[in-house]
Amino acid sequence: ENKHVGCFQLCSIQIHTINPKCTFILDYGREMERNALLEHVFLLVDRVEPSISVKDKSSGDFLELTAGMRQKISLEFYSGTNSYLNETFCSFSLVGVENKHLQFLDSEGKWVSDKVQHLIPPIKPNESYCNCIELCMTVDKVLPINSTNVSSSPQNEELQSINCELKLEWKNASETIVTKFLQLKFSPLFGLYCTTSLLAGNAIFILDVERRFVKSPLNQITILPTSITLHQEQNIALKPVEAKLLNPDPLIPIIPNSSFRFIWLLPESPAGRNFPVPHFFKLIYTVCSGQKENINSEFNKELIESEEYCIEKRLDFTIPKVDFEICARFYSEHSQSLLCRVDQPCDFVVSLRSLAKLIEAETVIVSIENENLNNGWYCQQKHKLAKVKDSGVGQAIFSIVPKMLGHLPYPSISLYKYVASENSSKQLSINEKRFGERLITFYRNKGTQIHILAPLSGSEESTSLASTNTSESEQKKKSLKSQAKGRLSRLFE
Repeated sequence: ENKHVGCFQLCSIQIHTINPKCTFILDYGREMERNALLEHVFLLVDRVEPSISVKDKSSGDFLELTAGMRQKISLEFYSGTNSYLNETFCSFSLVGVENKHLQFLDSEGKWVSDKVQHLIPPIKPNESYCNCIELCMTVDKVLPINSTNVSSSPQNEELQSINCELKLEWKNASETIVTKFLQLKFSPLFGLYCTTSLLAGNAIFILDVERRFVKSPLNQITILPTSITLHQEQNIALKPVEAKLLNPDPLIPIIPNSSFRFIWLLPESPAGRNFPVPHFFKLIYTVCSGQKENINSEFNKELIESEEYCIEKRLDFTIPKVDFEICARFYSEHSQSLLCRVDQPCDFVVSLRSLAKLIEAETVIVSIENENLNNGWYCQQKHKLAKVKDSGVGQAIFSIVPKMLGHLPYPSISLYKYVASENSSKQLSINEKRFGERLITFYRNKGTQIHILAPLSGSEESTSLASTNTSESEQKKKSLKSQAKGRLSRLFE
């Protein structure tokens, strides 16, 4: 780019293509030596147009910036051979999309989302004036947590990055002097990922602040959260209800190359499980550098200060609700004790309690997962029907055989709605057509282990059988109904 007037001789020609990116260079002086018919080419420049140039380094066609904190763009306004004796101005605006999350700092020190103008003092011919745009792009994307996007993969940066085009217009009172377009690429200071889950039968909301994919110089920045809240809208006429944050107070800094998790206990919502509930999320934070001596000139120390940044976003998501609470217990088939031995059948008693009010009794399918049966357990009948009374309680008993010695985890249990057949017969059956919707459960014994003992020797077995016969004769005196009622009451105590 020539910024001088005068007479110039052609030495070489360079041609740059955009797609594909190639560069062609022609050495005109060497070509003249090869071809005597070529003559010298002279160029007379008597006028240089004004221009706007960016001092910051760009990556390819984009100027790389950081979303989530204040940024600066250094611009140079060159007058060329013209003179601008009066003040001019330059306006900055976003092109093509509605400006919701990009803010500019105006001349009065206020953050505005609309078009902003900066005054430029008079400039003499062949002189330049440097000015800085200060802007801030909010981290707006909150993505759902899944196995592909929550990792240290560089693709995370692409998922959270924001691309936009900035229009610069240098004007005076009568005309537009220069129009320039800047392609901006904002890499996030952090990524936000969310999901819902269950904790001890209660619905929780999980928000991950992901910083494992940030690059230099962002890996020198520490985030200091000062306030974070989540409110649930239950009624338009009433104020939103604040969810309880389970993280300890005060909030700890979020360091580079780490992932931090916030967890809220969600209040009960009157909406059904299939209806999204509006929630309002707000995060206030500051940024600081743990290695200020390593910050280069491109990454201004002036930007690392105590200024607060705020993220406000509405999140609509369904709230999981637990249908049944499950409590399980093992009993030895003979001694009615809690001791289980290898290759000896045990009664696996599964007790159910409905957490919703039942108008009438209903039937559910209790299923033991196959993955656990292959891990030390054998159960011939994996699915059973359980009738849940209108009081909300029910029970199913499985005969299960431990096949390994030591501590075995309790089998996983799933509950399904029972789909009755069109022919309303009194006898209920289980097949693939009878399995309905899978119910959400809170399994109190999930993760619990039971100690499986070795088989009894000859003398110990005879003693055990004698005591077993005595206990069995006593048990026969009780009805099956009283046994089930007694076990159920003991389990829920």
